[in-house]
Amino acid sequence: MSNSTRLERMMKPQSIAIVGASETGVRARNAIEAMTRAGRSLHLINRRGETVLGQPTHRSLTSLSGTGVIVDAAMIFTNGAAAIDITAEAAALGVGGVVVNAGGFAEAGTEGQALQEQLIAAAASMPVIGPNCNGIIAPALGLHLAGSPPGLAVREGRIAFVTHSGASMLPMATAGAERKIGFSYLVSTGNEAVVDMAEVIAFLATDESTAAICLLVETVRNPAAFWTAIAAAIAAGKPVLALKNGRSKRGQALARSHTGAVAGEAWAYAAALRQHGVILADDLVELADRAVIFDQVPRSRWTAARGLAILSVSGGWVTMASDICAEEGVDLPEFAELRAAINQSVPEASIVNPLDLTGAAMVDPLVMKGALNTFAGSPAVDTILIQSSLSPALERMTRMFTAPALDLSVCSDKLFLVGSIEGGEISDSMQAYIDGDIAVTRGLRATIRAIRSMADFVRFSVAQPAPIAVAQPLPRSARVIDHPDAGRMLSFAATMALLSEAGVPVAPFAIVEANDTPNPALPFGPPFVVKLADVPHRSDIGAVRLGITRETLAEAIANLRALAGREGESSTIAIQPEYRISSELLVGVDGENDLGPMVVCGLGGVFVEVLRQVSGRLAPFDEREALRLIGDVNRNGVLDGPRGSAAWPRHDLARLLCRIGEFAVGARDWLGSLDINPLALTPDGVCAVDGLIIIKPAR
Repeated sequence: MSNSTRLERMMKPQSIAIVGASETGVRARNAIEAMTRAGRSLHLINRRGETVLGQPTHRSLTSLSGTGVIVDAAMIFTNGAAAIDITAEAAALGVGGVVVNAGGFAEAGTEGQALQEQLIAAAASMPVIGPNCNGIIAPALGLHLAGSPPGLAVREGRIAFVTHSGASMLPMATAGAERKIGFSYLVSTGNEAVVDMAEVIAFLATDESTAAICLLVETVRNPAAFWTAIAAAIAAGKPVLALKNGRSKRGQALARSHTGAVAGEAWAYAAALRQHGVILADDLVELADRAVIFDQVPRSRWTAARGLAILSVSGGWVTMASDICAEEGVDLPEFAELRAAINQSVPEASIVNPLDLTGAAMVDPLVMKGALNTFAGSPAVDTILIQSSLSPALERMTRMFTAPALDLSVCSDKLFLVGSIEGGEISDSMQAYIDGDIAVTRGLRATIRAIRSMADFVRFSVAQPAPIAVAQPLPRSARVIDHPDAGRMLSFAATMALLSEAGVPVAPFAIVEANDTPNPALPFGPPFVVKLADVPHRSDIGAVRLGITRETLAEAIANLRALAGREGESSTIAIQPEYRISSELLVGVDGENDLGPMVVCGLGGVFVEVLRQVSGRLAPFDEREALRLIGDVNRNGVLDGPRGSAAWPRHDLARLLCRIGEFAVGARDWLGSLDINPLALTPDGVCAVDGLIIIKPAR
């Protein structure tokens, strides 16, 4: 049975039971009142058989079943221990699914985790939402399997909101109402003992009432299923937008390598989500702002916004629009070829886009009508934004200015938006525009972000990457060192050998063991770099010597052996040629990331944890995605060869990153982290000068 089929009965129930119904329990009362008000037929379960809110009750699901009722969805408002017994009863009776509101499960520690395991066992194959969740609200269905207040102003619409935080359902619904957008579903998944966010997304991907999916993510518990569900939603033409909670905290404990110290944080989630086509927001308000177009406008009008035209009645407003478009990465073409036509309506206009219609448009509707007709008739224009005030106090003036868009939208396939500058209340009269497939947005930056979100989705859905073959498992080298600080790590020689086998160019090296001659024959000439080979962070103890000649080689080796003795480190020495390095990167793998093995790239050297100019991608990925990763790191042009330095060969670097991604997937069973620091740009090309591999701890 597919996930979408498994959830079908409980998400679209005909028969609903409230277990633990009472007049004193606030949350149960909320659910009963909300669904009674919506005209839903409910079956109330009260173990004492008391009348609740004037309605008769049954003592148990079993006694209800004895009347011939088959329950599609049940909401359990009892304590945790009782909820387990009721869940087992529901599973035995063939109930379509249950929502467990109670807390005190895995979020409460070891004892709660044991209780949650009992709940999982009780559920068998029956879907369970929760525990420790708010529940499910579906306005169009009159479904309120949730403890939220019944007065919650949830507009019916096409946005689904899935959240780990049940309390966030109320503010998200409020934000939607303020923006005149509505919801198909609001679902709180809580602890995800049985049904997780991925399964809900998979259901929504097939749900005809849902046009876009918004997420509030705390932890992705099943990454493979999560990414599969995201891909299914996008393939079905449904954008996925997300807010990641906990961005200010470490995603995991500080690891022992550079890569571990910078990976696993909020940016890792952000990089992975963007990689899979998810649109990101920084808070609930922005999440709602970015979703506006997806709810208010049919899919046929969504555009890539390559031809955005903006019209306003204020020079200051169009200047702000131009600035914010630049800041948000939305292109504003000049449309110079339209100047003559625009001047027919606005003779003094020297700049076509954004266009200042001047105050004349407020008294003469023909000014706006003429400019709109010009933009709508141009094949170069795909999106038209009219800047106005949408305040109820200025309703008459707004209508005079924007009314021509209502008529034109009927006969045009362009996307029209009417957006306010100030982000205040939207007049109820603007509903007529939404009904006419014109988006109504509040706040200039919010409007531009909504346009950018739409454009990003349209472009991503057109250019989704082809599947990449999964690498075969790689055996781990037997040369493992137990380091007191780093844990189990591969030797320097083993690390460099694995990198070479993976197709990564490595700098040549020679190993001098403790009993070897301090002046070995070398296959390369001076000057040399001499270092302690099997030390995780050599710079911390000064374990690297530069500019070594043949004459000073023995002294350098002796000096480092003495240092190793004082520090309690291995005395194995590595010797390499000293390169002229024009710039360097950190490239690595976080093999213990919550979401899967992630390739990390950033500015290298000892400053990686200070500058933190890093980005990453979940492995594996193709060359196009690798180029995007390089673009993230190069946001200030540091890889372009500033001040006459050599530029990094982008495509060579991209192919190298892809090979490291394949290595990461092949080694995922044992690879904790990989650091190549530095990956150096030399006169002979790109090569790995140093490497560190840390093995995953035994589970």
